[in-house]
Amino acid sequence: MRTFILDIIPKIKKYSEKLDKLTVLTNKHWVMIDDDIKKKIVFIFREKDNQLLISDNGRVEKGNWEYLGNNSLLIDRSDGSFLFKHGFVDDYVLALKVDGKEEYALLVNEQKFDSNLNSLPSVLAFLNQTYIEQKKNNSITIPESKNTISDRGFKSKRKVHYSESKESFSPNNFPRLDENIKLIREKLKDLNNDYLAEIVISFAKDHSIKGIWAKENPDVVDMVVNKRIPIGTLEQLFEKSKDNFEFREDLEINLIGAVKAIQHYLPQLKKGSAPSILLFSTVAAKLGMPYHASVAAAKSAVEGLTKSLGAELAPTVRVNAIAPTVTNTTLASKLLRNEKMQENIIDRHPLKKILSADEVANMANFLISDKAASISGQIFEMDCGIVSFKL
Repeated sequence: MRTFILDIIPKIKKYSEKLDKLTVLTNKHWVMIDDDIKKKIVFIFREKDNQLLISDNGRVEKGNWEYLGNNSLLIDRSDGSFLFKHGFVDDYVLALKVDGKEEYALLVNEQKFDSNLNSLPSVLAFLNQTYIEQKKNNSITIPESKNTISDRGFKSKRKVHYSESKESFSPNNFPRLDENIKLIREKLKDLNNDYLAEIVISFAKDHSIKGIWAKENPDVVDMVVNKRIPIGTLEQLFEKSKDNFEFREDLEINLIGAVKAIQHYLPQLKKGSAPSILLFSTVAAKLGMPYHASVAAAKSAVEGLTKSLGAELAPTVRVNAIAPTVTNTTLASKLLRNEKMQENIIDRHPLKKILSADEVANMANFLISDKAASISGQIFEMDCGIVSFKL
C-alpha cells in the first residue's frame, strides 16, 4: 500500500471516530490515495468471515482483515500480512498508521473520491479546512496579550471571545468533559488563590470547549478564566480521567470478576468436601506478546491471586489455574479462520499443533478432582511448548 508522511494526522486525531467501531470500515468502500491518479484501488471490508476484497482497476484480490483490539488492524493479502494502528477515520477519510513507522496509508470513501477527494493535496486541504480551520472558529479563543504574566496572574484583564458554532454541540465529541467539570467544581470549594493564565490556555486547547457550550455554562468559564484552579490540580484531574477502557475492562472481567465470584461462593465452598477453585490465565502473561498488554496484565494478576489465595485458603480450599495458548474455540475463530493462519500458529508452537478445548477440559477436570488433592497454588501452562521451549 502506498504510504505518506502526514503531519496533520496527529493534530486531528482527537476528532476521529474510534477504530473499534467497525461499521466505519464495513459500511463504505475505501479507495487508496496514490500518486498515480489513473489507478483506482478499492478496499472493501466485509463483515462476513472478515473477508477483504481489493479491486485494482477491476481486478479483484481476496484477503482477510481483523481488528485486534488496542486500535490495531491486521490486513492479510497475497503478498503478506500488514499491521496498522489507528490514525484517523471519519465518514470520508481513513488514515491507517503503519506499525512502527510515522507513515500512513490514506484511503477515501469511494463516493467522495468520485466527486473531488481523489488526490493527496485535496485530502489534506479537506482535513485542514474541516478539522483545523473550522474547529478554531468553533472554540473558545484567547487573544494574545502583550502584557507580561506574573506569579499572581495577569496585570490586566483578558476577555474571552466566543464564535457561533456552525453545528450543534454534541457531548459525544467530549465524553470526559462533564466529568472533568464536576471534579473541578468540587475542587473549587477549597481554592481561593490566584493562578497563572496557562490554565485557561491548557483548558481551552486540550478540551476544545465549543462556543455554544461555553455560553451555556458561563460559571465554569469564569472559574477557569479568573485563575481559581491551580495547574497541578487541573492536570491531576485530567490525568485521572484518561480513558484506559481496555485495561479497565480486562481487569474487571478477569480479576475483579474472579474475586467477586470467589467472595460470593466461598462460604459454601468451605462447607463442601475437598473444595477447589480453578481460574484461567493465558500464556501471554509469561510469553510477552505484542498487543496483549491489557489482557496479559489482568491475567498476571489472576496468577498472583491464585498463589496468594491458595496460601490463604489452605488447607481447606485448593486454588489452581490453567494458562492455555491459542485454543480451537469460537473465541479464537478469527485467528484460525483460514488454513494459512492455522499453519502460522501451528508453526510457532514446538509441538506443531493447536490446543483443543477437550484437552483444556480434561486438565480442568483433573485439577478439581480428588486425583489432584495434593496440588494447590499452581499455574499449569498448556502451551504446546511455546513458553517452555526455544527451538
